Amino acid sequence: MAIPLDELAIFFVSLFTIFSPFARIGGIATISGVYPRAAQRRMAGQVSLNYTLVMLASVWFGPPLLTLLGLTVPGLTATGGIALLLTAGPMMMHGNQRDDVDYEADSGDGDWHRVITVPLTFPLSVGGATAAIAIAVSAQYPATRDRVLLSAIVVGMALVVGTTHYISPLIANRLRETGGMDILTRVSGIILSTIAVQLLFRGAVGLLTDLGVTLGV
Repeated sequence: MAIPLDELAIFFVSLFTIFSPFARIGGIATISGVYPRAAQRRMAGQVSLNYTLVMLASVWFGPPLLTLLGLTVPGLTATGGIALLLTAGPMMMHGNQRDDVDYEADSGDGDWHRVITVPLTFPLSVGGATAAIAIAVSAQYPATRDRVLLSAIVVGMALVVGTTHYISPLIANRLRETGGMDILTRVSGIILSTIAVQLLFRGAVGLLTDLGVTLGV
């Protein structure tokens, strides 16, 4: 059965909602804002590329890989919730306050590579929930044509991710001038924490269900 258009729309909306561009601005800007603008552009492009590669791998190779490794979608979802909660907690509690670390003093402009994989790509842009959705939908619609359509959605979402990373420091600078950056960061932390708890609970329920445990809720 070919994947319906409404399923493609739901897939995009799901990825967009989990990524939550407005909720990510504070966290992204706090990390990438200490680097020169030229480095920020390269960082946005690299994160967008990483997102594309990870999600395409999830769409095309995720279902058989999960089976091979003995992993489950609920397990991935719960792990994503934990990782996101670890990122969101400091944002919620401490706002825009940073440690007194001069990131640029370590190794100059090239130092930005050390924050690309963690935390800018994982978990701020891609988490267990994001990959789990791609794997689940791909497993439901395994035809090559369907996976090509899902891949197109992934590429479109990667553009959203890259654009968000590119503009976040600019928006944050404007807000910082008016004192709004600390508020945005704390609100972003609350939103991300809420998403993280929901993902963790959803994954935990799925794991218990897989074990045959019935919850009376």
